[in-house]
Amino acid sequence: MREAYYEREQVAQRDLATTNISPSAAWILVGLFLISIAVTPGVDVTKIWRHPAGFGATEIKKSIQKGEGLWGQVLGVNQYLADRGAGIEEQMSTQLWPVSFFQPMQPAFVRLTGLNTRSVIPGRDDWLFYIPDIDHLIGPEFLDSSEAAVTNVILDFRQQLNQRGIELFVMPTPVKAAIQPERLSRRYSDGIAGPLTNRSFNHFLDTLENSGVKVLDIGPHLIQKARSETPGAFLKTDTHWTQETVIQVAQLLAQWMDESGLDLSLQQKFQTEHIWHEGLGDLSVILSGQMGSRWYPAERVELRRVLDTQRQPWQASHAEILLLGDSFTNIYSMPELKFGDAAGLAEQLSYELQRPLDRIAQNNNGAIATRRDLARAMAQQPERFAQTKLVIWQFSARELSFGNWLPIQLPEMRVREANGVDNVPQLGHLFQTAEIVDVRIASTGTIAAPHQVPYPDALLAMEGTIESTDAGTDPVRCVIYVWGKRDNQMLPAARLRSGQRVKLRLIKWSDVEQQLGRFSRAELDDPNFELLELPVFFGELLE
Repeated sequence: MREAYYEREQVAQRDLATTNISPSAAWILVGLFLISIAVTPGVDVTKIWRHPAGFGATEIKKSIQKGEGLWGQVLGVNQYLADRGAGIEEQMSTQLWPVSFFQPMQPAFVRLTGLNTRSVIPGRDDWLFYIPDIDHLIGPEFLDSSEAAVTNVILDFRQQLNQRGIELFVMPTPVKAAIQPERLSRRYSDGIAGPLTNRSFNHFLDTLENSGVKVLDIGPHLIQKARSETPGAFLKTDTHWTQETVIQVAQLLAQWMDESGLDLSLQQKFQTEHIWHEGLGDLSVILSGQMGSRWYPAERVELRRVLDTQRQPWQASHAEILLLGDSFTNIYSMPELKFGDAAGLAEQLSYELQRPLDRIAQNNNGAIATRRDLARAMAQQPERFAQTKLVIWQFSARELSFGNWLPIQLPEMRVREANGVDNVPQLGHLFQTAEIVDVRIASTGTIAAPHQVPYPDALLAMEGTIESTDAGTDPVRCVIYVWGKRDNQMLPAARLRSGQRVKLRLIKWSDVEQQLGRFSRAELDDPNFELLELPVFFGELLE
């Protein structure tokens, strides 16, 4: 029997190691394989060649003519080819026909198969969850590798504010999967005693509280809401909380502030109106833009909009309270987030307190974005913070694992001179209105690819030198924000590279900050924050 066993084993090894195929069949299979791998790039190269971003003799000739001398012409062609190569690289990642063909199928694929994509994982009953949120909860302890970069940065930020007579409240915001995991997995069908957290979270809270930092842990309150109400504390197809949850958190903050004994004197009357609004959740939009609505319909919410005594939508103003926040602050406040306006966290807190409120909020990078904007504003608009007594810092708990926790040094407080402090002193009389200028780009940020993050719009930061203006001023080094992505579509500015010379229409960033400052921004790599005191503009690319 043993000999027969070895014989069968030997036969199996022989058959697995040998394939008998006729030469003609082999050539046919090889030919079909070569054709299959050639079709896709062939079709795409043809499309790209015909696209304006493709390589054309006319464009190459123009780049040669722009150069001065042989070496300048060589550099001109090289720059042109590099720019076009970057454009094609972007096209290949977003416009290849397999992508355009299969992307609209993503919502159906996710809903029917229950399989996740790069950014979105489906839960039970058509709920959607953001994968980085889950990675934060189940990933490594964030204090193991970055305790100094998280806890110490917050402590340092508090100390800098205290030196200016400003108190700090910290409010890390739980992610959806932490509060409503039963919508993700049957394992939690019977509910949870408390919010799910990263294993470092309780230690993080203890460290801050033992150091004297006031921390509002809203997780236990949201758990109670998720249990007692339908649909719960978070939107079904969005990363953010419901309107009712925002109101609840605003009430908790107001109660917390009353108990803290802060001496606040400024008051302002506000009123509300209730309206219904429908919006597409950001996670359904990630799946394939507006097509996602066919499989994940718009969500209907009742907004409590906050109005002033003239029935006008609430507006931020210089005040004793400053709210630093991310998209959890902006949801229900920015129409671009699909869920209405005048009903966000700042508005609701201002109404609960019946006090004015200042706000610095940005849709992404809550660990660093608002601290950077605060430092820049303190340097260029010091009078704005003359009355500030309290900073409330709201950021997504996901930032504890993935955020940028570099320390930022706030500028020395200074008093505005009688003649004013110009936001762009180097340019003096210029830029009272929009100005067309030539800019040499030194560096740019990096825009996240479409449908990879919950923010369909993004501004791109560029460091550059204004080389010439109509008034012929000296070169000026500055930071410029331009639109790099709108409605999940990459714009030409996203392909700009260092060394390019472009024509822009510029206006002061301070003139548009209220309208644009809360959008996600692809910031510059500036580890030492040397760019914070440079003049800042918003630019429109003209060529």
